[in-house]
Amino acid sequence: MSLKESHSFANYIWRVSLVTFIFSALFTNDAACVILTPIFLKYWEKQNRRAAELQTLLLAIATSANIGSVTTIFGNPQMALIASRTDNEKYRESTLTLVRSIIYLGVPAIIGFGINYGFLILHYKVRLRLKIRKYGSSGNYSRSKPGMIKGEDEVNGGGDLGTTERSIIFSENGNGKSGRVNNDDDMDKDNALETNYKADSALVINTIDKTTKSDNNQIIIEQDPGYSFNQSHSRGFKIFLCVLLVVVIILMFIKVGDFSFDIGLVPMLGATIALVVDAAFNKRNASVIMGRVDWGVIMMFFGIFVWLHGINTTRIPRWIWKQMGLADANLDDTQTIIILCVFVIFCSNIFSNVPLTIIVLDQLEPCKNQFALVLYLGWCSTIAGNLTLFGSVANLLVAQKAKETLDEPLTFMGYLKYGFVSTMIIVVIGIPIIYALLLI
Repeated sequence: MSLKESHSFANYIWRVSLVTFIFSALFTNDAACVILTPIFLKYWEKQNRRAAELQTLLLAIATSANIGSVTTIFGNPQMALIASRTDNEKYRESTLTLVRSIIYLGVPAIIGFGINYGFLILHYKVRLRLKIRKYGSSGNYSRSKPGMIKGEDEVNGGGDLGTTERSIIFSENGNGKSGRVNNDDDMDKDNALETNYKADSALVINTIDKTTKSDNNQIIIEQDPGYSFNQSHSRGFKIFLCVLLVVVIILMFIKVGDFSFDIGLVPMLGATIALVVDAAFNKRNASVIMGRVDWGVIMMFFGIFVWLHGINTTRIPRWIWKQMGLADANLDDTQTIIILCVFVIFCSNIFSNVPLTIIVLDQLEPCKNQFALVLYLGWCSTIAGNLTLFGSVANLLVAQKAKETLDEPLTFMGYLKYGFVSTMIIVVIGIPIIYALLLI
């Protein structure tokens, strides 16, 4: 799905939102924001579109990723937790499978996606009108690149300065001293080589023969292909990835009881196989991929599970659950549903949606049909991520990538002004849809 400069903003934002929605359902909302945000922003900057579009574009990526992720059990961490916890004989009647997730949460997600798209268009028109009123015209986006020297834009392919940091060229002038370094400030050649060697031990130094140059001697630092992170051009590897993705999705569709395995191990096994095959096809060292894993985030989640288990052993969450009247509730009356949804939405933004999901899941009673509770929990905890900037990690990832790519801030208040109203409306409309689907 191409993004063209000739597209109207309504068409443009529709394409961005739809791609993000589908991508997040298949590969999680966090992955969608990390991968797609820089791509969309670079396309947008290259096409020199209106500056008033940028904030709406960022909101479209973040909100569409969160809404799309509720469609599948692997769309976000809380959905995966719900599916994993209920994938047990004790909770057989409350099990959230991939099929059930698509049927009961996919429908309200699609409707919520349409509502969110309408709010995005409204948001853009309001911002455009305010800019015209304040400045007389909206203007097109332009960004001066600090430190950019004539000719560097061509070297960098029109991208950011950091895109060629591993293809640095040092020029040696006539007096034997190091000249300008294309990608950084002037520095001594030996220091530059040492710095880049420490950054990546896989850098190889190739010296160009003096007879092949007219004026300057050049030392070119290239990257060892075995330690590169470039896109694979192997057709066999791409075919394998497609087959592997299909197999993983099929395994997610298998019902409890057909086979005895933890669905949480499926993506882990798929990733392990992909690493092995990548090394075989592309001759690439797996340590390059493993080195890009944010182990700090993983350790943070380990810590969250530990202290949440400690909180649950105090029985305080259970006491609060009973005080709200949710302990033995069947969620068939409006008041109980409202209490549950309000509790989940606001506590998701206070304690984060993953810890809240863990606490609520610990309140599930074995051998009892609490499928409605599971659906409302998944829907509200996920859509609540669109309420504030800190409601979802995906939102923070979009803000981070926007700052890195275009130096554009996505502020808390700017997000809240859009997210509060749109999120509450989408949640309120989605709940009766889920209720109606449960009656069918």
